[in-house]
Amino acid sequence: MIIDCHGHFTTTPPQVAAFREQQTAEFLQTGRTPDLEPPAVTDEEIHEAIDKNQLRIMRERGIDLTVFSPRAMGMDHHMGNEDTNVVWARYCNALVHRACQMFPDHFVGVCQLPQAAGVKPGGRVFEELERCVLEYGFIGANLNPDPTGGRWSDPPLWDKDWWYPLYAKMVELDIPAMIHVSGSCNPHFNAVATHYINGDTTAFVQFLTSDIFKDFPTLKFIIPHGGGAAPYHWGRYRGLADMLNTAEDVLVQAGAFGSLGAEIPKCLVPKRTFKQLTIGTRCSAGIQFFVVDPSGYTRVCNHSPKRLEHVSRIELLKQNEYWRQFVQKRYLPEACADCADARHCDGGCREAAHVACGSVSATDAILSPVRPA
Repeated sequence: MIIDCHGHFTTTPPQVAAFREQQTAEFLQTGRTPDLEPPAVTDEEIHEAIDKNQLRIMRERGIDLTVFSPRAMGMDHHMGNEDTNVVWARYCNALVHRACQMFPDHFVGVCQLPQAAGVKPGGRVFEELERCVLEYGFIGANLNPDPTGGRWSDPPLWDKDWWYPLYAKMVELDIPAMIHVSGSCNPHFNAVATHYINGDTTAFVQFLTSDIFKDFPTLKFIIPHGGGAAPYHWGRYRGLADMLNTAEDVLVQAGAFGSLGAEIPKCLVPKRTFKQLTIGTRCSAGIQFFVVDPSGYTRVCNHSPKRLEHVSRIELLKQNEYWRQFVQKRYLPEACADCADARHCDGGCREAAHVACGSVSATDAILSPVRPA
């Protein structure tokens, strides 16, 4: 049997998308949950939408079964509040369920969760998840790691307070989740070409650098779209995890303490407890120290390629614009500006970014497949 683990109901009748447009437009205008009834969709409309599109292509390509969920771009978590998104998710999930009932040999359901930007997944999300699994017989859920639509301002997937209750519910129901972002309201990220791949890669790195699977050994995720950047940058990600864990293990065995020679982005620091290894995420160049090179010129740190004032003119250093950029910390990369960790992180080593990418405010090269600028 050939199973397509990632299919969406992208051919719903036009009144479905029109309802969401009307719903979000009223919400944005009034700030209140619209009192709108979702429009009816007939069995004939569903049959035609499936038989002439997804099912036709499945037959042509020899696919026996598709794991089927609502349209990913249409989940639209960043556009409404939780109440609005509950109505929308229930409507979309019901349409998928009807399609699965109509073609039981070809489709099995996966649900859309009523996530909302800035709202911790809680009772409303759990209620819809349980309804779809226990009443509809769905076998999984789509989980959006960024309901903010490309702003990435909600906590990362390893945040225990924000995400762990949802993981516990998934384990209780014994279902996997497919990592899947929705639309993008960030002009840097085209939804399909960039945001989808960012979401997959970011989720993978957060899994890699956290204790999620130690805390939930039976938790299951599917990362679609070829796994984001993971298969193509595997050496980078494996090296990140191995490097830090190996350093900690060596220090423990030696009964010694140590620290990394450069800052790394906080979002990439493994969430295990490091007792011997200190991992810095804030740049202290020009604040807690500076260096003098063999020619007598000052530099903000030993990584810096830029000479500043000679020690004989050290009094001019405070007026040096490059120096002031470090002292005043005017270098956070644009790609990190909306990150929830921005208060505790400088986006990696700023001079490493300068050397690799040409600017102290450039995105750290280690983050490039995760948060491209």
